[in-house]
Formats: sequence, structure tokens, C-alpha cells
Amino acid sequence: MKALYRIKDTKEFKQIVSKRNKVSSSSFIVYYQNKEKDFTRIGIATSKKLGKAHVRNHIRRQVRVMAKALIEAKINYDLVIVIKANYLTNDYHTNEQELLNLVLNSFGGKQ
Repeated sequence: MKALYRIKDTKEFKQIVSKRNKVSSSSFIVYYQNKEKDFTRIGIATSKKLGKAHVRNHIRRQVRVMAKALIEAKINYDLVIVIKANYLTNDYHTNEQELLNLVLNSFGGKQ
């Protein structure tokens, strides 16, 4: 995922999360707001409860790859994806399907 499509600023994370518009599943919470730019941007948050730094980085890399499909879907929102502890109990493909189903069923988008 290109840096252009990422939300990295803490202020923007807090702004999106504070609006409390969210959808959730067993492995993810997705906060959203109407997008400010002409393209979808995605931020990924992992808690220290998920493991040490290398584990959290690995999870973020995986979710970044999953998020490419969300960017291509032309969703009209900026998203912050929070990973829950249940993410670790599922395999990659299960998590990927869960995230895609959660977001695309909630927001529509063009597949």
C-alpha cells in the first residue's frame, strides 16, 4: 500500500475514532468517516496486547496487503482498522475474508 493511502498522523487517527462511527467483527473494528481527499485512506492500529513489536509489525504488514483490495474498491470513507486479539487465532485467509466482508458489506464499494 502506497504511503499516499495511509493515515499516519495521530491527530487524524483520534479525529476518526472520536466520531465513533464503527463496524466490528470478531477480529477487527473499523472506524470510518467521510473521506477528506479524492481517494480512500487507511490507518492500522495494533495493541500491545497482541504481542511484541515484531508480531505487531507482522500483523500490520498482513493487514496492509489486505487493505489494497479496499483501496481498489473505491469506498467513500477514510478508515482506521483496529486489530483485535482474535486475529491471532485465525489464519491469514480467514482474516482477509473477514475484513473484506466486513468493509465491503458495510460500505458497498465496487469489487
